[in-house]
Amino acid sequence: MEIVSRLVSVVRYIRCMSLSAIALLCIAGFFAGVVNALAGGGSFLSLTALVLVGGLPIEVANGTNRVAIVTQGLASALTFQRAGATEGRLVLRLAPAMVLGAVVGARLSLDIPRDTLETVVGVAMLCMMALVLARPKRFLEGAVRPPKLSPGRADLVFFGIGVYGGFLQAGVGIFMLVGLVGLAGRDLVRANVAKVVLALVFSVPALLVFLAEDAVQWGPGLALAVGMALGGVTGAKVALRGGARAVRWVLLVVLALSSVRFLSG
Repeated sequence: MEIVSRLVSVVRYIRCMSLSAIALLCIAGFFAGVVNALAGGGSFLSLTALVLVGGLPIEVANGTNRVAIVTQGLASALTFQRAGATEGRLVLRLAPAMVLGAVVGARLSLDIPRDTLETVVGVAMLCMMALVLARPKRFLEGAVRPPKLSPGRADLVFFGIGVYGGFLQAGVGIFMLVGLVGLAGRDLVRANVAKVVLALVFSVPALLVFLAEDAVQWGPGLALAVGMALGGVTGAKVALRGGARAVRWVLLVVLALSSVRFLSG
């Protein structure tokens, strides 16, 4: 009975949305999906669309965005898998820490302000951009011999990334890429494959937290999800064809824009 009432409310919400609003959410979702599949940071665009076009308060937009993130992650992951690009062992190794962190972060996002966090994240992104520019070979080619992941260090780092992902989501793919290159020795293409699957895995429990708090609007979420799924497939194909250099340039652009966004408040 509860499911039926929710479906009815979703249908009513969608019927109240104008065709132009649905179209704009789909378009924004497409571009956000492309950016997410290539590097990360697409949620800056999708969150903005949910607030300005969908008319949602930021805390509800933050939860609603996860509907599209899960859909896009699934579409991108399937595209990589069909192309034979998989990082299953690495994903299984890092997923538990990230899932736990995402649940913690999602709970925090409903309880605390994010001004201080955004400043810290902006500074961190500037540092990451400097690292990508200073060591291009490592990001383009990966390590000659991928290092063995240190259990304590890797779990702590990816738990922290999971907390951030559950808290805000926007830009978490960038942190994952840098962590996967630096700690796991992958090049940007292989790191990107693992990143897409990890984002899908930890976004599911984060979405459940927001659902439990009634912080998800299915109407705009589904409209955004359609665009992000298409964008996720497109971005995954571009990543596979363009290789590490294409991902690196997208990563640098997103890092620059994201750091400005965070530091400007």
